[in-house]
Amino acid sequence: MGGDRGRVDLRRRRRQRRAGPGERVVVPAGTPHRDPFNETQEDLVFRLAVRPATPFAEVFVRTLGDLMERDALNDQGEFTNLQLFGVLRAGRADSWQAGPPVWLQRPVVAAGAALARLRGQLPVERA
Repeated sequence: MGGDRGRVDLRRRRRQRRAGPGERVVVPAGTPHRDPFNETQEDLVFRLAVRPATPFAEVFVRTLGDLMERDALNDQGEFTNLQLFGVLRAGRADSWQAGPPVWLQRPVVAAGAALARLRGQLPVERA
């Protein structure tokens, strides 16, 4: 991940780091982290690479693009919780919030994905 404009914030192993234009941050697979975010009101442009590409990354990007085109994201331009549950389930994500045990998170994601499906908030499946 690297910034092109603005500053991107990232939490990794309970420490926060801010990266600016031209800087690169690598998060090894399996490292507890919070996805990049912007704590300021400034515009932010950054690149994010996921290697190797996973089914989750593909569903995430496809669904995000679809929802952006339909102006169906939340006020911050992010997934709603229900949308995210659907994406996690459809992408067979092995990505979990740091803190609560994974065995506890699995049924919450399954229930949230089922509710999203009932409400018509379907992710864009992989090609």
